[in-house]
Amino acid sequence: MHRVFGRVFVLLSLSLSTVLGQSDYTYTAYGGGANCQGQIWASTATGSNYGNVCDDSWDAFDGNAYCQSVSGGLAVEVTTGSAWGTNKIGFLAGNFGCVSGDTSLTSCTMSFSTDTTCSSTEISGVVCSACSTASNYPKGTARLVGGATPCEGVVQVANDNIWGYMKGSAMTAAVATTVCKSLGFTGYSAFSASTISSFSSAVTSVTVYNSYSVTGATCGSTDTHLANCTLQRVSETLNAAAVASIACTGSSSCSYNSWGGSSYESGGVHDGTTWYAPNTGGLVDLFLPIFMGAFGAFILFILISFYVLNLKKQRKGCFAPKRRPVKKVAPAAISRPQPARAVPSSTVQAAPAVRKEAALAVQPTAPNSSGVGAASVVSSTPAYTANGNANEDVGDAGADDDVAVQ
Repeated sequence: MHRVFGRVFVLLSLSLSTVLGQSDYTYTAYGGGANCQGQIWASTATGSNYGNVCDDSWDAFDGNAYCQSVSGGLAVEVTTGSAWGTNKIGFLAGNFGCVSGDTSLTSCTMSFSTDTTCSSTEISGVVCSACSTASNYPKGTARLVGGATPCEGVVQVANDNIWGYMKGSAMTAAVATTVCKSLGFTGYSAFSASTISSFSSAVTSVTVYNSYSVTGATCGSTDTHLANCTLQRVSETLNAAAVASIACTGSSSCSYNSWGGSSYESGGVHDGTTWYAPNTGGLVDLFLPIFMGAFGAFILFILISFYVLNLKKQRKGCFAPKRRPVKKVAPAAISRPQPARAVPSSTVQAAPAVRKEAALAVQPTAPNSSGVGAASVVSSTPAYTANGNANEDVGDAGADDDVAVQ
């Protein structure tokens, strides 16, 4: 019985995990200025449930699976410890178990067990090869990394065949305007020659980008791309505190900037399309469906258990088998003996002769004149068979059979 219950419980658990399983989620990267790098984000198709991916058990196999899912090549670096910035968004996934050959996080094993143990400094991230290879991008291409929205962050530039940071001393108002316009914004709300503290982790924790790609820049007022500017690169040791920072304007997402925004809500994340407000964790949003699923599984478990128990009792004979209903039949009429009726003599036929083997009654008579008593033969009463027919009569005195006379 316990083994049956165990199997039922496993099946119900698998069913529940399917309902809340991997196929329900979409994974993207944010905070890296492109989908091929940044921190990993999980959300449902409707966006009603969302959260970070915890960095517990996060490794190169998991990073490779994500990178391939966005056509980003392979992971050149997997990051932990919220390398691209912290926020107040809860966790929706963690403990991935990807293996070689997995091409998407949705095909990997995953559990929710870390959702309540991960903190804001334990967000997983990745740098895919497509993002780190400068030859994939035109010279002067810029990215803003480490911010809460695509409108802000420290400045990365593809220049001189490498991706690196722009030195703070190269930042001017004209350069800031050109960088923001090249990214599709109208201008800037703030810029700095020093690294803004909220963006600093992107510089200090992501080791792939460990140098300056631009140490000096000169842009005109009409330039809309850094490729139109004069860019210089001198080999210098990267100073994490001296990286240029910008906050751009001209998009609805820019109003949520953590630096220089007008209606910023601290701790949220904007992916360029949707603003995700701070929450207490992905599982809070899933409480109702999880509760309903668990309750339904419990009821199903009880019904199956009751069925199995009754089945076993029936096999042991505890329940009497059902009897077929007896069809009621009206009682037959009682047969009563009928009185004998006299049969007219005219209707009686002569009885056939009795067989020769019938017994004959011999009666003595008075002695005749010679002194010897003569014998008179009297036939016995006709005998009838069981079917009512008379046996053949023995015959009269003239029968051929001899009678001994004493």
